[in-house]
Amino acid sequence: MQRVRAFFYVSLGILALVVAFHFGAGSAHSQSSGVVAAAFQGTSSPCTVISQNGDILEVSFGAGYIVVQNRGNVFTGSTPIPATRTTLGRVKAQYR
Repeated sequence: MQRVRAFFYVSLGILALVVAFHFGAGSAHSQSSGVVAAAFQGTSSPCTVISQNGDILEVSFGAGYIVVQNRGNVFTGSTPIPATRTTLGRVKAQYR
């Protein structure tokens, strides 16, 4: 009877580990954006950074603050692409 109880507890423990791994492995994600700096100029504030997708960023930093400003893209031009607001009605009308 003692061996049966020990086998039951070991089996229950393994099942608990399998269930915990099943639910935990699916929800673990990295917190990095994955953007790599391809080039940078300067080590003091402000410095210019070019990311791997071509974005030109100007980074200013000081005591307790960091300011990042988008200065354009190497591949598409020197100014950012303007974003315009739209409504759901306009989107529906465009694709009807």
